[in-house]
Amino acid sequence: MKYFFLFLILFFIPNPAQASNDFTVAQVVDYNFDATGRSTVTHKFTLTNKSSFSYASSYQLKLQGLVNPPKNLVASDSQGSLKTTLITTPPDIQLITVDLSHPAVGVGQSLDFQLTYNSDPATHNGQIWEIVLPRTLNLENIDSYSLRLSVPDSFGLPAFLSPPPSGSQNSVFTFTKELLINSPVLASFGQLQNYAFTVKYHLSNPTQKPSPATIALPPDTQYQRVIYASILPPPSNVSIDEDGNWIATYSLLPNSQLDITAIGQARLLSQPNTIFNQSSTPFVQPDEYWPADDSSLADLAKSLKTPKAIYSYVVKYLTYDYSRLTPQSAAVRRGALAAFSDPAHSLCTDFTDLFITLVRAAGISAREIQGFAYTTDSRLRPLSLVADVLHSWPQYWDTTKNTWISVDPTWGHTTGADYFSQFDFSHLALVIHGKSSTSPLPPTDIEVKFAPYTDPPTPPLDISWTKPAQFLPFLPIHTFLTVTNNQPWALYNHPLVLSVTRLALTTPSQLTISTLPPFAHVTFPITLKTSALPDFQPRFFSITAPNRRVSYNIGARYFLAWHITLGLIIALIIITTGFIAYRAWSLHLQKRGRKYPVRRQGQQS
Repeated sequence: MKYFFLFLILFFIPNPAQASNDFTVAQVVDYNFDATGRSTVTHKFTLTNKSSFSYASSYQLKLQGLVNPPKNLVASDSQGSLKTTLITTPPDIQLITVDLSHPAVGVGQSLDFQLTYNSDPATHNGQIWEIVLPRTLNLENIDSYSLRLSVPDSFGLPAFLSPPPSGSQNSVFTFTKELLINSPVLASFGQLQNYAFTVKYHLSNPTQKPSPATIALPPDTQYQRVIYASILPPPSNVSIDEDGNWIATYSLLPNSQLDITAIGQARLLSQPNTIFNQSSTPFVQPDEYWPADDSSLADLAKSLKTPKAIYSYVVKYLTYDYSRLTPQSAAVRRGALAAFSDPAHSLCTDFTDLFITLVRAAGISAREIQGFAYTTDSRLRPLSLVADVLHSWPQYWDTTKNTWISVDPTWGHTTGADYFSQFDFSHLALVIHGKSSTSPLPPTDIEVKFAPYTDPPTPPLDISWTKPAQFLPFLPIHTFLTVTNNQPWALYNHPLVLSVTRLALTTPSQLTISTLPPFAHVTFPITLKTSALPDFQPRFFSITAPNRRVSYNIGARYFLAWHITLGLIIALIIITTGFIAYRAWSLHLQKRGRKYPVRRQGQQS
């Protein structure tokens, strides 16, 4: 009697396995999750003899990557229960042996049996359900294989599925053998993720003079919207740089220090939202860590041509070096050229720098995002930057979609998942590097946690108009309109409508605020004119914004100088006219006296 052992190997590190010429193997795997996240896994096997001289007396199932060992193992065939044995081998290998006590004997004979157990549950992180299934290797040695993933409707719509399933119906997703040979199944369900964050900054001015200073606040991007509860102390203004960073400005006194704390929430999307204004500045120039003009990298980029081909190349060419995950080693940024020369010792910055350099060398805009990345498995989804919570990933400009597309070649390499065609809810951008590969700096003190989705109160905009001291006719009156965003989020394409009563407006009556971050203000020049002969009736200047209208009453006192001037002019005209009339009458009398002097003498005699 000949004993044969079949091995199904599911793990992340490749391991060789031998298939038999004596059997064909068909396997269907069902992963079923209930509304609480509990999983039930069923493997259905069919072993068919190709030889009359051998049969299978046992089957071994080898799993790697499970957080916990399988529970409640039950195996059976058509004749009853089958004995199972579970052996755990460190660090995370689970070996399940099923004794086939009723083997099929004879060529063409088949044995059907199944194995059921409870595996790792789905995790409910904030607003999202996440599922990680083990990678299946050596599937090419199994003749027929398919996997079905079934989730309840309460999980929501799929936001991230890698690899893309071959078919789906309702909440059941099917994956074929070809899809799973080199890729695990990673899935996220839900519409958005909500994080609460606290970031802190420390500024100092060691000089003897007042000095301006800036910090980069976590900004809106096409994948996230940031909502601020407070920034203390508040900045004098918040502007947007060429990369789209939100730059808060402060003024430091001589020999002073300033600690700043920003508290808010970030709502993350898995697909880019083009509603938010985006900087499309072409970022193709070489930089310190992105030598796009290097001849060897430029030649490689020309052969690869597209961001997708470059992504695939970087994922395969570089190797993540977990031994470098120390504060000293992780703090050393090597740059693209060093990563290209030494691919075996790469961290997330190396994956990002090489991708950006090759994409720029191909004539396509690319930039870096540094931010927080949520991970529950530091080997599957490693982090490499400061304090072991920051991560680096690239973006490229999609000219077809007119938007920045985030990709993550680091996690694409470590997980085998497709982080090019889709993105997840685990990446919170803190700073954007496009113009420079090193600035602005991200905060070094950051705390992030899941938070419930809530809409904060929305105060009205602060709209103020700088009134002129006086209105004068014939002359244009130059004033300023200031809009301060005291709402918790940024404004985009926000309209302002100007209207006047009994005045003339030479400024366009419709203005648009393209982007205004929270705690920021913008100033518009306003030019008005008045009539040549203003009366004493009230005049109005009004500003209308969505859910906000401000009207200014321009009373007669703003024309007081003109009224006094006009009165003085009229009085002067009257006095001048009277004087001229008096002088004219005097001259007339003098002329008349000289004309009739004899007559007057005769009359006297």
